[in-house]
Amino acid sequence: MTVLSLAGAHLRASPDLPRLGLLLCMHTGLRLGELCALQWGDFSPDGATLRIRRTVQRGALPPGEGEGARRTALLF
Repeated sequence: MTVLSLAGAHLRASPDLPRLGLLLCMHTGLRLGELCALQWGDFSPDGATLRIRRTVQRGALPPGEGEGARRTALLF
């Protein structure tokens, strides 16, 4: 079962977004700031990967970070 199918099943059973965010963090290793900065374009079309390119710090997007801050998480 992939993380996205698990997330979809969770949303159908109980549309509780904070719990869904926690589930996504636990299965992918996302930090809370990275979770808050996610956009739909960060998910691959096939649902296999998630590109982590941004983070939120103290409620705002920080100025451009280096390439080292970018990574890809597998969603399976």
